[in-house]
Amino acid sequence: MIYEIRPRNRWTRSSQDRIVAGVLSGLARGLNLDTTLVRLIWLVSVLFFGSGLLFYAFLAILLPNDHAIADYERPKVLGVCYRIGINYGYEIALVRILFAASFILSFGMTFLAYIAFFFLLPESRNHRYYR
Repeated sequence: MIYEIRPRNRWTRSSQDRIVAGVLSGLARGLNLDTTLVRLIWLVSVLFFGSGLLFYAFLAILLPNDHAIADYERPKVLGVCYRIGINYGYEIALVRILFAASFILSFGMTFLAYIAFFFLLPESRNHRYYR
């Protein structure tokens, strides 16, 4: 069998195909979907559910620009989301989005789990940002 190794798609904001902040075109590229389809889904969520604007603003803050991805993939606060992404193969932006959303929804109680993860997760010594 021959296996093809493809580069991992990143969740970023697009700096080229953008209307406002490039969130939807970046998500479309990261999910291998058509940009028009993602924009239509977002429009439906704004018109019928009202959550699309909050979702867009949330992602515009948390997702990096596609030209600044190297800086974004460095450990931030204690490096927990970074370690989860690297150790278990998840997109780092997705892990950060889930932690930020659960922090807001749990009124900060997720911070206790974040601290516990800091002590329980193994460090990624094989990656270039950890020494």
